[in-house]
Amino acid sequence: MSVIAPARTKPAPAPLGTGALHQALEASSAASALQSFCQSTGMRPDEVSADGIHLDVLRIFDALRTRGYQVATPQRPQHQPKKGFTAWWVHVRKAGVEFALGFYTADAP
Repeated sequence: MSVIAPARTKPAPAPLGTGALHQALEASSAASALQSFCQSTGMRPDEVSADGIHLDVLRIFDALRTRGYQVATPQRPQHQPKKGFTAWWVHVRKAGVEFALGFYTADAP
């Protein structure tokens, strides 16, 4: 009588975007964006980032204020174009020049 061995099954791969390599690539990309932002604006990473890797929009606004910019409180527009995210507008002014910055924050689950 022969015994049939059970079929070997491979463990299921981790869902895309959850593995260690993906996280390392995201951290590298965020750190690169931080360095690029700092080089182009003259701000230090500790002024605009809490962890030295990711840009922090609210810290950026604080850094702009310390440099003499008038930064308004973020306003939430009525139209929200991205599902799962909240859009925000911030008006910035200095020496007669005014512009608006827009950014998104992820909605809480």
